[in-house]
Amino acid sequence: MTESVPAVERVELSEALGKVGALHGLLHHGDPPSIEGMSLSIQYQVNFDTNFEDRNAYVTGVARYIEEATVHADMNKLIEEAQDYAAMLYTWRCCSRALPQIASNDQHNREQINTTIMEVLEPLVSKLLAFMKFTTESIKRFGEEIKRLCHPGRKNDFISEAYLLTIGKFINTFAELNDLTNMKASVKNDYTAYRRAVQSLRMMMDPQKMTESQNLSMFLATQNKIRDLLKEALETTPGYEELLADVVNISVHMYDNKLFLEPGEKSMLVKVIAFGLFLMDSKDNSIYKMDSKKRINLSKIDKILKQMEVVPLYGDMQMKPYSYIMKSVNFDSSKWSHCESNQPSQQSQILPSLEALRESHTEYVSELARRSNERMTTSAKSARSDEENKELYDLALRGLTNLSSWTQRVMELYCWKLLNPTDHHMNPECPQDSEEYERSTRYNYSSDEKVAIVEVIAMIKGLQLLMARMESVFLDAIRRHIYAVLQDFAQIFLREPLRRAVKKKTDLIKMVIISVRDSCVDWKDGKEPEGDPAAKGKKDTDTGFGINVPRKNVAPSATQLYMVRTMLESITDRSAVGVKRSLKKELDANHVTAINQFLKQSFHWNYLLNFNKSLHACGDLSQLWFREYFLEMTMGQRIQFPIDMSMPWILTDHILETKDPSMMEYILYPLDLYNDSGQYAIMKFHRQFLYDEVEAEVNLCFDQFVYKLSEQIFAYYKHLAGSIMLDKTFRAECAKKGHKIPYPTANRYHTLLKQRKVQILGRSIDLKHLIGQRINTSLQRALDIAISRFEASDLTGILELEKLIECNRLAHKMMRDFIPLDSFDNMLHEADNRVTSPFGRITLHVFWEISYDFLTHYCYNAATNRFIKATLLIADQCEREKAPSSSHTLTWGSKELSVAFGSIFKPYQGFIGLPHFQSICRLLGYQGISLVIEEIVKVVETNLKGTLMDYVQTLLSGMPPVCKLQLYAYGSPAIMEYYHEMLSGVIQYPDLRTDVFQSFREIGNAILLTLLMEQSLVQEEILDLKQAAPFQNIIPKPFVPIKEGDDRKQKEQELREKLKELENKYSSQQIVPVINRLGSSQQKLLVASSDLLTKERLCCGLSMFEVVLNKIKGFLDSDIWHGQHPKNGVINIDECTEFHRLWSAIQFVYCMPVRENEYSVEELFGEGLNWAGCALIVLLSQQRRFEALDFCYHLLKVNRVDKKDGNVKGHQLSKVTSRIRRFEILNNQIFAIFNKYLKTNENPEAVLENIRCFSPPIHQSCATEIPLETMAKRMTKCIICLGIFGLVFLIAGCVLIPVLKNFIDSKIKESIALKKGTDTYNTWLEPPVPIYFQIYVQDLQNPIEVVKHGAKPSFVEKGPYTYREHRKKWQITPHVNGTLSYRENRSFVFDLEKSVGPHEENFTTVNLIMVTIADIIRREYSWIQELVEIVLDWGDDSNLFTTLSVKDIMWGYEDPLLKKVKDIVQKYINTTEFDDKFGLFYKQNGTDDGLYTIFSGTKSWKNFNEIQLWNKESTVPFWSTPTCNMINGTDGTIFPPFEDKGRTLYIFSSDICRSIYTVYQKEVKLKGIDLLRFAVPPRVFLNHKLNPDNEGFCTRPDLCLPSGLLNVSTCRQGAPVIMSQPHFLAADKELVQDQVIGLTPDPEQHGTVLDVEPLTGVVMNAQKRLQLNVYIRNVSHIRDTANIDHIYYPVLWLNESAVIDDKSAEKFKKEVMTPIKLTEAVEYGLIVLGAFMIICTAALCIKQRVSSKPEDDLEDIHHGTNTSDKEPILN
Repeated sequence: MTESVPAVERVELSEALGKVGALHGLLHHGDPPSIEGMSLSIQYQVNFDTNFEDRNAYVTGVARYIEEATVHADMNKLIEEAQDYAAMLYTWRCCSRALPQIASNDQHNREQINTTIMEVLEPLVSKLLAFMKFTTESIKRFGEEIKRLCHPGRKNDFISEAYLLTIGKFINTFAELNDLTNMKASVKNDYTAYRRAVQSLRMMMDPQKMTESQNLSMFLATQNKIRDLLKEALETTPGYEELLADVVNISVHMYDNKLFLEPGEKSMLVKVIAFGLFLMDSKDNSIYKMDSKKRINLSKIDKILKQMEVVPLYGDMQMKPYSYIMKSVNFDSSKWSHCESNQPSQQSQILPSLEALRESHTEYVSELARRSNERMTTSAKSARSDEENKELYDLALRGLTNLSSWTQRVMELYCWKLLNPTDHHMNPECPQDSEEYERSTRYNYSSDEKVAIVEVIAMIKGLQLLMARMESVFLDAIRRHIYAVLQDFAQIFLREPLRRAVKKKTDLIKMVIISVRDSCVDWKDGKEPEGDPAAKGKKDTDTGFGINVPRKNVAPSATQLYMVRTMLESITDRSAVGVKRSLKKELDANHVTAINQFLKQSFHWNYLLNFNKSLHACGDLSQLWFREYFLEMTMGQRIQFPIDMSMPWILTDHILETKDPSMMEYILYPLDLYNDSGQYAIMKFHRQFLYDEVEAEVNLCFDQFVYKLSEQIFAYYKHLAGSIMLDKTFRAECAKKGHKIPYPTANRYHTLLKQRKVQILGRSIDLKHLIGQRINTSLQRALDIAISRFEASDLTGILELEKLIECNRLAHKMMRDFIPLDSFDNMLHEADNRVTSPFGRITLHVFWEISYDFLTHYCYNAATNRFIKATLLIADQCEREKAPSSSHTLTWGSKELSVAFGSIFKPYQGFIGLPHFQSICRLLGYQGISLVIEEIVKVVETNLKGTLMDYVQTLLSGMPPVCKLQLYAYGSPAIMEYYHEMLSGVIQYPDLRTDVFQSFREIGNAILLTLLMEQSLVQEEILDLKQAAPFQNIIPKPFVPIKEGDDRKQKEQELREKLKELENKYSSQQIVPVINRLGSSQQKLLVASSDLLTKERLCCGLSMFEVVLNKIKGFLDSDIWHGQHPKNGVINIDECTEFHRLWSAIQFVYCMPVRENEYSVEELFGEGLNWAGCALIVLLSQQRRFEALDFCYHLLKVNRVDKKDGNVKGHQLSKVTSRIRRFEILNNQIFAIFNKYLKTNENPEAVLENIRCFSPPIHQSCATEIPLETMAKRMTKCIICLGIFGLVFLIAGCVLIPVLKNFIDSKIKESIALKKGTDTYNTWLEPPVPIYFQIYVQDLQNPIEVVKHGAKPSFVEKGPYTYREHRKKWQITPHVNGTLSYRENRSFVFDLEKSVGPHEENFTTVNLIMVTIADIIRREYSWIQELVEIVLDWGDDSNLFTTLSVKDIMWGYEDPLLKKVKDIVQKYINTTEFDDKFGLFYKQNGTDDGLYTIFSGTKSWKNFNEIQLWNKESTVPFWSTPTCNMINGTDGTIFPPFEDKGRTLYIFSSDICRSIYTVYQKEVKLKGIDLLRFAVPPRVFLNHKLNPDNEGFCTRPDLCLPSGLLNVSTCRQGAPVIMSQPHFLAADKELVQDQVIGLTPDPEQHGTVLDVEPLTGVVMNAQKRLQLNVYIRNVSHIRDTANIDHIYYPVLWLNESAVIDDKSAEKFKKEVMTPIKLTEAVEYGLIVLGAFMIICTAALCIKQRVSSKPEDDLEDIHHGTNTSDKEPILN
C-alpha cells in the first residue's frame, strides 16, 4: 500500500524574492524610536463641516428643523467672526509707545508727527470700529433670536441639543470679548493716541465721525461694556431665563456625561454655566428661586465650579468661573458651600493622578501597538468585519478621549499656576524682585511637578504620533462603522417604531421616522424594498422580511447627522436637558432607550469623521507658550520674556539639569510645544510676528539645548569611561574605608541619539550631526588639556597623559556608535600638533624633560630599577608653564574620579621607572623614539668630546705617574692610607664631586634611558609579534607524546609532518603571499617592508641599545681615553695613564663614607655615575684590567684576609670596605649587561682575557696550626653526643602523645559533671550566651481570591521580630543514681534593634480560632454544624482571614468571637471559667515546658545531659508506636564529650513533642574554634511510605501527612497545628510546596543545625528552626471554606538561636584550646628536634668519612701556586 504524496506548490524565484522583500519592508530593525511629536510641516485636513450649506438637499425632513439649521448656520458664522475679533484683541501690541511723542505745542515737526501717527494707527482704528459695530449688531441679533425662541407662541416648540449648545457658545464668545476688551489697555492707549493726533490736525470735523469716535472711546473705556449690553438686551425679553436655564442645563448634562471631546470644550461648558447664571440672575428673577423650583440644580453646579476652579479664558488669560456668580445681583454665599470652602483645588495637583494616567497610557498604547502590528503583518486583501471596524472605532475614540483628558489635565494645572503665582515666602528660591510671569512659571513648579508635566506631554505627543500613523486605518474603520450603524438603525431598527406609529395612527411620529429614513437611508441598489409590512402597520410573515443592508466606506455629512439627531431628539424624552414636550408616551420604552443610545453614540461622529482635525485639537498644547496677557501687564517694560520664563524651555531645561535617565527619552517632546505654538500663531491668530517670536525663541533654545545636551553626553560618557578604567580593587578598598566612587547614573542618551532628524517649525534638523560637532570640540579640548597638563609637569606625568588619552579614546569609542565623530587618531594628531609637524607636542616635551631635567637631576637605583630626583640639585632647575585650569569633566569625568586617579598616579610622581618608559614608547612610537634617542646621543657626544674630556684630561694630570698594588703584609689600613695619600690630587680636586660627577651622571642616565626604552619596546613588540604570528606563518609546535621505547627520529619526522600540515592549513592567512597574489604594487611593497621589519626586529636580534653603545664608542677616539702605549708592549700595570686607572681613583673617592649631615654620592648622583664609568671602561676594552688593578678591589681583598678595622684619615675602614663590596657587585652587574648587548665573547677579534684568582699569602703573625688528629677526635665526640640527644628527644616526644592525651581526656571528664559550685554547673544553670528567639511571619497577599476562588495563597515574609530569651533553671533536685531533675523558665523580651520593626506591626493571616472551630465541628452532627454557623454569622469577626500584629498572635489577644462565647457561657453558667484570649505562646512567657530528669555526668560521662524522664515519664503518649514515643538524646544545648563525625546526635524537642536526630554535615570554624556541624537530615520528616520508622507519627491510619509535615494536634489540645521546617523545607513538592506562592526553601537558611566542639561536646552555635502551620479544609456550614479544597497554611516560623559570644569564646580558647595546643607543640616539637638531630648526626658521619682521604686543600693551594708562573694572568 503506497502513501499519497502531497502536492508541492511551485514558487518562482522572483516571486519568492518579492515576498522576502515585502517582509523586509515590514521589519525595520534600524528605524529610529518615536520620541518626538507629530510633524506639522505638511498637513492636510478634510473639512466635512459644511455649516448646513447643503440643508436644502434634505427637503424630506421636517420643515422647522431645516429652518433651524438656517438660523444655526448664521449664528455659527457670527461666532467665527467673533473669534477673529477675539484673536485681534488678544494679539494687539501697543503701537503708541513706539511712536514719537510731542514734547510741546511749539515743536516744529508736531504736524508731521501727528500725521505719521494717524497714518500708522488708522488701519487699526478701522478694525476697532468694525469690532464695535460687530459687537452691537451681534448682541442685537442674539437678543432677537432669544426673543424669537421665547415667544409665547413658540414656547412649547422643541429646541435641539445642538442649537442650545450653539447659544451657549455665543454666550461664551461674549464673555471672552468682554474680558479681552477690559484687559487690553494697549487698545485704549493706541486709540487715545490716534484720537489726539486727529484732533490736533482737525481732521474729525464730520459729525458722524465725531459720534463714532466718541462712541468707540466710550466703548473701549467702559469696563464690562459688552456684558452689560448683552444683559440689557436679554432683559427686554420676557421669559429669557427659561431658555438660558435650558442652555445651562444642557451644559451641565454634557459636563456630567463627558459629552465633549476637544479640551477647550470642557472649559467652554463651565464658562457657559457660570456666565449663563450671571445673565439669568436679576432683580425680578433669582437663580435661587429657579433652583427651588427644580428648574436648575445649583448644588450640582456648585460642585462643578469647585472642580473647575480656574478655566482658561483666552490664551494666557485665566478666570475663576465662580467670580461670575459672585458678581450676580442676588449672590448668596451660603448656597455655594463647595466654592466657598478652602479645600485645595484638584487642578493644582497633578501628582496624585499621575499613576492613573500612566496606567491608561500603557493600556491604550499596548492595544494600539497590537492593532498596528496586525496591520503590518496581516494581508489587507480581506475586508474587515463589522466587529473589527467597531473595535477600531472604539479604539480611535478612546485614544482621542485619552489625549483630550491628558491635555486638559496639563492645561488646568498651567491655568491654576498662572492665576496663583508663588512668592519668596512659599518658594525660597524665588527672588523678591521677580516678575509676575516669572513667579507664575519659572518658580511656581516643584521638580516632581515638572517631571510629571513632561511625562504627560510625552504621553500626549507620543500617542498623537502613533494615532496619526494609523490615520488611514482609523478613518476607513470609522466611516465603515458609522455607515453600518446608521444604516442598520434607519433600515432595520426604525421598522418597529414605524409599524407601531402606523398601527396607532400617531402621524407625527410616523412623519418623523419617515423623514429620518429619507434623510439618511442608503437602500441597496438605490431602491426601497417593496411591500414592507412595517410601512402598513402589519407584522412580518413567519419567514420575515429580509432587508440586505449594504456596507460602504461612506460617511454621512454633518447636515445629515444634524437632521437625523434633531428629529430623533424631538420624539424622545430629554427632560434632563430642558425639553418641555416629548412624544415618549407614544413610543415603546425599549425603543426610547435604543434611540437615546443611538443619540449618545452618534454625538462623537462629527469629531471622528474629522479625525485629523480632532487629533490635533486634542493634543494641542500651544497655549503653554503664549503670554500676551502678561506682556500687557508689564506696561511696555518687556517686549518679550526671556527663555528662562518660557514653559517649553523650563521643561526641557529641567530634564537636562536633573539628568534623570527615565526622562531623557522625553526631552524632545517639550520642544514640540513650539510646533504647536507656531501652528496656532499662523493658523488661528494669523499673526506673522508671533510666529517670528516663536521661531526666534526656538533658535535660541535649540542652541542652548544642543549645547547642554552635548555637554551632558560628553560628561556622561567621559565619566563612564573613567569609571570603567578605574581599578576595581582600588574602588573596593575605597568603599571599605567609606569613600564611595560612584558610577555615572545609567542614562538613555543612545535612544535619543537614534533620532535621525528632529522636526521643529517645519525644519528638519540633524541633531546627531550638531551634537557630534560639539562633542568633537569637547574631545579636542580634553586632549589639548591632557597634553597641556603633561607639558606643565615633569616626565612622571607621562603615565597620567597616557591614561587620559585612553580615557578619551574609550569615551570616543562608546559615543561613535550613535554619534558621527571624527577619527580619534586625527583629533589626537591635531591636539598634538602632528598634522603639519613631524614631531608633536608630546615628543618635544619628552625630549625637553629628558634633556633638562631627567639627565641632570635624577638618580638611578638598580634595586628598584627606578630613577628618583636627587636630594640636592647640582644643575639649574628648569621652569615649566603653569597647568591650565580645567573642569573634572575634561579630565576624568568627575571630581571623585579625579581624586581617585590623582591618588593612583601620585606614587608614580616620585620616580621614573619602567611604567613611564612603557608609556613613552606607546605614545611616541618609533618615529618619536628615534628623535629622542638621536638627540640624547648628541647630548652624550657633546659631553664626551667637550666638558667631560676636559675634566678627564685635568684629572689624569693630577694622578701619580705610578701607583702600585701593595703587599698583603702591609695590612688593609696601611694600604688605604697609602692610596689616600697617592690619590690626593684627585680627591682634593674641587669640581670632582660636583661638575665631574654631574657629567658622568648625565652620560650614565642617558645610557640607562636607552636600555630601559629598549626593554619597554621589546615588551610591546612581543605582543605585536604574538598578534602578527598567524599572518607570518609562525605556528606553535604541536605536541607529540614520546613514550618509552619509541623511536626518537620517527617522532621527530612525525612532528615535522604535523607542522607541515598546519602550515598548509593556515597558509591562506599568510598575508605576504596573499597580497603578492591579489594586491596592488603599493600594497605589496608595504606588506613586504612590514614583514621584514617584524622579522628582523624581533627574530634577528636587532638592538637599539647596541647601536647606541657603538655610536658612543665612536666618540671615544681621543688618546686621552685610551692612554699611552705600554712601555713593556703588553700592559700598563702601575702606570696611571689609562681611563680605567682614573676611574679607579674616582671610585676610591665615592667609596669613602660621608659624615653626618652630608649627602652621599648615591643621594646626589645615583648609580648613573657607575653606569657611565663602566660603560666607558667596556667601550674602551679595559674591563679586565680594571677588575685586576682597581685600588678599591685590592683593598677589599686584603681586608677580607686580615679583617682589620680602624679609623683611617677620618673614615672607618669597615664602612669603606662595605661600600667597596656593594659597588663591586654593582659593577659586575653592569659589566654583564654591557657584555650581553655588545656580544664581547662572540667577537673573534676581541682580546681574550683569562684571569685566575689566588688566595693572598697569610702573614706570619696570623698563622696558627691545629693538629689534624686532635680535630678529628673532637669532631667524633660531638657527633656521638648529638646523636644521643636526638634519640632521647624523639623517644620522649612519642611517649608524651598518649600520656598527655589521656591526661587531658580525664580532666575533661571530671570537669563536665554537673556539680554545684563548678563552672560547668553555673553555666548550665544560667547560660551566659545570648539566646535570640526570632519570629518570621507570612503576610497573606490575596485573602479575597483564596476565599472566593480557591486560589493559591500568596505570601510575603516579614521578619525577623527578635526577642531576647532568658533561661534560668529552678527546682533543681539531684538524685543518687547520678541524675538531676529541674525545670527551666524561659522569658522573652522584645529587642527592637535586632528586629525589622516593632512587634505591633500587622499582617494578614489565618483566623486560628475559626480554623480550630471548623476542625472541631467537622465530624459533628449537621444540626450542631448549623448551630455553629448561626453563632459564627452572629459574630462580626468570623472571617477565615484576619489582620493581627506579631505581638498579638504570639502572646495573646482578645478575640471577639471568644468574647461573645464567653458572655453566653457566663450568662448561663456563672461558675465556668472561660478565657477569651488566644495566642500561640499565650501564658508561656516566664513559664517552663515541663520537668526534666537528665544524667548529670557524675556517674558516667557517656550519657552526660541525656534526658531520662520528661514530666516523670520515659516516653511521650502522643504517638502510635513505641519507637516514635521514645525520648532520646539531650535538650540540644550540650552533648557528651569526644564527639566525632560518625556519631548521630539525638535531641528531644518539647515544641514538637518528639525526638529527632542530627548527622554530621561539614567542618566549620567559629571565632577561631574548630567545630563539627550537625544538621537534621531530610529523612527525619519523610512520611511513613518513604521512612517506615515514621509510621507512628500518623495519629490515625487515615491521617498520614505528606513528607515534611508533622501533625502535633494530639499534643496541642486538638488544635489543627502542623509543624514543619521553615518554608516547607524537605516537604513534598507537589502536595505541599507547590500549593502556596512566595516560599523558597533553602537548607542554609531554613535548616536546623548544631555546631559542636568535638572534644568537650559543647554546642557553640545552635539554630533551631520550626514552622507553625494549620490545616484548612472544606467544612460544610463554614462559608469561607466553601471554595477551598485543602491548604497547609504557614502562619509563622521561628529561629531559636544561640551563638557563643566573644568573651566566652576567648575564655574557652584560653582554658581549653591553649593548653591542648601547648602540649601538642611540646610533643611534636620534641619529635621534630630529635629527628633533625639524628639526621645531622648521619650527615656529619658521612662528611667525616669522606674528608679522611689523603688530599687536602692546602696541597691544592700549593699546587696552584707552583703552576701559576706557567699560565699568564692576562693574555
